[in-house]
Amino acid sequence: MNVEIPAGLHVAMSSFTLKNPEYLLLYLPFAVFLVFYITHGRLTKKNTLFLVVRLLILAFAVIAVSNPVLTHLEDDIGEAPPVTILVDSSPSMGMYKEVPATGYLLYERLRSMFQNLTGDSSKVKIEFFSKTNSTAIGDAFYSSMVSYPGEQTHTVLISDGRTNSGRNPVDMARLLAKANSTIYTVEPEKNTDDVYIVDVLGDKKVPSNIKYDLVALIGYTGSSTAEYELRILVDGIEKYQKIYKQDQEIQEVPFEFNLKDVGIHEIVVSVERQNDAFTENNIYYKPVEVVPKPKILVVTKNMTSPMLDVLKKLYDVDASSKVDNDYAKYAGVLFDNINADEFPRDRVNKIKKYI
Repeated sequence: MNVEIPAGLHVAMSSFTLKNPEYLLLYLPFAVFLVFYITHGRLTKKNTLFLVVRLLILAFAVIAVSNPVLTHLEDDIGEAPPVTILVDSSPSMGMYKEVPATGYLLYERLRSMFQNLTGDSSKVKIEFFSKTNSTAIGDAFYSSMVSYPGEQTHTVLISDGRTNSGRNPVDMARLLAKANSTIYTVEPEKNTDDVYIVDVLGDKKVPSNIKYDLVALIGYTGSSTAEYELRILVDGIEKYQKIYKQDQEIQEVPFEFNLKDVGIHEIVVSVERQNDAFTENNIYYKPVEVVPKPKILVVTKNMTSPMLDVLKKLYDVDASSKVDNDYAKYAGVLFDNINADEFPRDRVNKIKKYI
């Protein structure tokens, strides 16, 4: 015998109500009198049957004037969209309580709910991603999306939200939104006392020999005050070292230094703390490319202009008072307070070709 489990569930319910139930009170005295008369009076079977019929007719008449209403409700639960539970298994999730257990608990509850509503729990699945030191939330979103191409889905993400590899999770979330899919996020409760580096903010490419600004974001999961040593190395040479105390969840630590040599430089930011829960998240590597300063031309009549001093900090500046120059060898050309009369058509055409 083949048993087919329906993909959906049809629920129907009917109810009988009276708009004016107070009219029933008019029936009660007559009903009590007739019942008493039938049970205590010496009546023949024929007379008793006659009174019972009259009692029922009276009951139906009273119900009729009480405005009876029959309500019929129907609910058709059609195809339920699939649900994918994505559980972050990267080492940083170790600071949270029972992450896998939370994922499995949610998985079992959703399967039970789907089974009760639709008779089919196969559309609920659980996936564990990023079991190494790299976290790729965007890739997990993409994998969930391609499993149900073009379908409306629900995705539940259990993660701390930190990603350091793979596809951009924001872009993947936008693609899911275009498919009318929904993403839910669950952040488990933290259970450890840990200092970690959230991020190091700074440009990836900078001109040579200028002040370079970075901001280290240091996170803390404990409830007391943490003390740690922050160190910054550039190409293996220590540039910064200081002891910090922190009791807030995120602390910003700004610092600056000069990068003179053209090429790729490695910046290493690290924190060191006694009895820290996880040491894997206490170091951050940031590559920075230093490029030659772009060469620009400034056409100005004022060679002592303060603007020139500002531009020379960022660019390799050639200053000239002549409007007619060879623009092709410059990354940019700036005209400072030059009269329009000094731009005949041939020079304007030359500038257009440069642009």
